Amino acid sequence: MNKLYHNMVEEQKQQGQEQKKEETPAQDNLISDADKITFAEEKEDYGINDKKSINVTVVSVITVIVIIAIIASIPYIYNPEPKISTGLVKINSPHPTSEKAKEYVYSNIEFNRKGDFWYADLKTGNTIYSAEFYYGPREIEKIQTAGENKDVFGTAFQNEKLYVTFDPNESKYARSENNESTMKYVALAVGQIDTHLIKTFKKQIIAACTNEEAPACFGRPIINCENATDTAVILVREASQPKITFSGNCTIVEGREWDLVKAAENMVMRAYAIIE
Repeated sequence: MNKLYHNMVEEQKQQGQEQKKEETPAQDNLISDADKITFAEEKEDYGINDKKSINVTVVSVITVIVIIAIIASIPYIYNPEPKISTGLVKINSPHPTSEKAKEYVYSNIEFNRKGDFWYADLKTGNTIYSAEFYYGPREIEKIQTAGENKDVFGTAFQNEKLYVTFDPNESKYARSENNESTMKYVALAVGQIDTHLIKTFKKQIIAACTNEEAPACFGRPIINCENATDTAVILVREASQPKITFSGNCTIVEGREWDLVKAAENMVMRAYAIIE
């Protein structure tokens, strides 16, 4: 009897302890108000609540889409008139120039400045094209060149098809002095290259990316200079100094902001044999 009573008492004690344990919140799951504030601060520090970061990301994604759209649409958006002009990307700041002249002759070709652009009549085959440039040849003739090729085009550049590729994540959050995404300048450089090669040289340009990390690049060819074996590749990328590197069938055009556009137009003028 005593043993049975003792067992009943013990069971009641255990039930009481378990009930008390269920009614008392676990201390391990409690977060003080101070801790909550700290977590919120850390969340903000990492930019999760930073609307500016979100806006920059959106702009970068849109610009990547624009770059690919430029390459894909150039053969269709222009009238069949022999005029070469790119107006697909808008930069808020005017492009810097040190040229005071309004017209001059370079490599037996007359260049005329009208507004913010330079124009020249370039003959290819039996057709004369009115070409538009941001810079005259005198401003961009000294862009640094490097590499094993003396000419812009390697053997594969004689083929109709070539790739124009870029890194969509290279300067994802980079901003210019006028607070614009520097990817816009990549788009502008790509637009200049593609317009001239498609309209004048009748090239079939294929838009490519160096990686598939950006959503806009899903399904696009992943191309870099390592792929430039039997197919010509033009890689456009950002760098601190403008430069053109000729490496086999790969041409690398690089620079930052307007210097990148200068390098792109230098490459185009080399294709025309205006700059040598």
